Amino acid sequence: MSVQSTHATAEDPARSRGASEGSSTVGGLGVLRVSETRLLFVYGTLMRGERNHPYLEDAEFLGEVATSPGFRLLDLDSYPGMVKAPERDGRPAPDTVQGELYRVTAQQLEATDELEGHPHHFWRTNIELVDRRRVAAYLLTASHARGAPRIVSGDWRHR
Repeated sequence: MSVQSTHATAEDPARSRGASEGSSTVGGLGVLRVSETRLLFVYGTLMRGERNHPYLEDAEFLGEVATSPGFRLLDLDSYPGMVKAPERDGRPAPDTVQGELYRVTAQQLEATDELEGHPHHFWRTNIELVDRRRVAAYLLTASHARGAPRIVSGDWRHR
């Protein structure tokens, strides 16, 4: 994707307040205009103090948050990956993932998409936080998750 473009594609936008309502949706993918922002949940090397945080240093930090139950954190040695936890008796597993929430621009989202290898290594989708907000986050693809050990705490910094 080119930064020169006036639009960056995004899955079913979890737009923040003040974003233009003039965006369209095609084939389940929303269009995020350059002037719009999105809420992005991060849980590993993009967090404050971690090696990839410079990608978000100009983004607005909104606080520490957790996912709703049903997500699991995996240890891939030098970085984590988040996956949907297997359901138990038709209910989400109690696992949650701890992380940080940012308000990001289309350009910042495009840069993190490239860093995360979206959509081949990680794919960006909307998830629900424990406070019921729907936000964008990166989930590890199934092929990259195989055999990775679980971070029981759900917290990359406390693994």
